[in-house]
Amino acid sequence: MLRLRASVFLPPAVFILARKPMCLARFFTFGLYVGSMMVNYINKRVKLQNLKPGCLVEYTSFIMIFCDYGIVLNRRQLRENDRIVTVFTEAGGKVEVNFKSVRLARGKLRALSEPLSWGDFRFYLKKGSSFPVCTGGTSLSVFPGLRNDFGRLCLALHYCEIVNRLTPAQQPAPDKYALLLGALHDLDTLGGGPWLRQAFTLRVLELAGFGFRETATGTEAALWDTLHAGTWAQVRELPGNKEVSGFVDGLFARFFGEHMGIELRTLPFVR
Repeated sequence: MLRLRASVFLPPAVFILARKPMCLARFFTFGLYVGSMMVNYINKRVKLQNLKPGCLVEYTSFIMIFCDYGIVLNRRQLRENDRIVTVFTEAGGKVEVNFKSVRLARGKLRALSEPLSWGDFRFYLKKGSSFPVCTGGTSLSVFPGLRNDFGRLCLALHYCEIVNRLTPAQQPAPDKYALLLGALHDLDTLGGGPWLRQAFTLRVLELAGFGFRETATGTEAALWDTLHAGTWAQVRELPGNKEVSGFVDGLFARFFGEHMGIELRTLPFVR
């Protein structure tokens, strides 16, 4: 009778594990480790799919993953293919984020790294890193009405520069975020106006703690109150006044230039 050895049907690795209990134990431990890693990966993917903006996905002593709505204020180049992007988020305030490989032709997050982009961002922060990394997101609006008109575009960039200069990093400012988002939507749909720049700057100064609303002398109270607290439609209805406009611009020049030492680069394009 022909006898067949078991090695004909079973791979040699099975006999090695069967003859050496330590190898079998290590193989079993490795399998448990791989299985736990797969379970954690699946759970993390489920969390990311059902995530609400502004929520923390995961936080350990090594990494932190979080999502938030945000508006891109500014960007600068980093090395050959990366960008450092200043994002003004709803829950986390102003954050500088590293967008990797967005300058390449295949960069998937390039649109999210452009100024005046409003989106839902996903950030990944590793222990010891200076900047979080954007790992994904969804573009909510790029404000096409602003990009089709040079005057609107310059005014929108001026809005972003004002907010960027008067907002400290990583300090939540939901009121300032709502003001900027509403101003961009209004400018995108209805266009510019003679008092929009002054009204927006006065309101940002008020939220930053440097407001001029309570004054003993100056312009008439109705105009001053409308610039500070009126709707954007009411601001558009205000008649032009070169004397009052020059007075307000003088306040801005003394505040930014003499007190803060800030030179607004976009100001010559919107005056």
